[in-house]
Amino acid sequence: MGVFNFFDFLLNNSVGKIVEINPTIGLISVVFVISIIITITYKLMTNQSLMKDLKEEINRLQKEVKKLSKNPEKALKVQNEMMEINMKYMMHSMRSTFVTFIPIIVIFGWLSSHIAYLPIESGDEFDVSIFLKNNEIDNVKLIVPNNLEIIDSENTKDIVKKKASWTLKGSKEGLYQIIFELNDEKISKKILISTTDYIKPTMKVKGFTEFLYESTDEYIPSESSAKLIEVKNQPFKANLLGFKIGWLGTYILFSIIFSMGLRKIMKIY
Repeated sequence: MGVFNFFDFLLNNSVGKIVEINPTIGLISVVFVISIIITITYKLMTNQSLMKDLKEEINRLQKEVKKLSKNPEKALKVQNEMMEINMKYMMHSMRSTFVTFIPIIVIFGWLSSHIAYLPIESGDEFDVSIFLKNNEIDNVKLIVPNNLEIIDSENTKDIVKKKASWTLKGSKEGLYQIIFELNDEKISKKILISTTDYIKPTMKVKGFTEFLYESTDEYIPSESSAKLIEVKNQPFKANLLGFKIGWLGTYILFSIIFSMGLRKIMKIY
């Protein structure tokens, strides 16, 4: 918990501040920083003189294969040689990947949980659904606290195809707990109404400093009649020259652009 929460705290209080102002700029900033880290690590951990020689040899063999298009036997021999050199090139490249793998996974996970969907803000309407394992229950009652109201209907809803849904709206920022009543069973779910999608961290000292976060994830017991509780936020879409692209597509696109640019500037092979 300590390590991941520490990284979460750092990201929330650095990139998270930019994301609050503009999610697209925040996402692109993260991609740029990641690209710089990967590029510098790659350059420091590889023999660039060797990589240059291998790259040039691969390019030479590729041209030779094209010239031997009418001689399949010789072309195959050259291709096999090229594959061996290419494998050697890849093995050297993989060294830096092992070093950057864990930090990048942590950052990638942060992006997935903080940018994939837009936060629910005060005054926004949003859907909440509960999915059941079977058809043994006829209806479900939803109990909501003050400052959180049901828009579309009354609290109690009939189960249709093992599902019941409500449209809610929060009039004030805060962390709210809603409760689903299924016969004698009660299941709770936390709803965050905020301009950000996380609760500001608090610090607690127990011989060291740790960062505590309020999670909106709920544990549903295996013996429960409920299978899943879903809060439907609007998915994040970056507006790039008129095209709407999700966070993952934006990440991949700018990763390619930044990586190619940095490699060219730093003359990396």
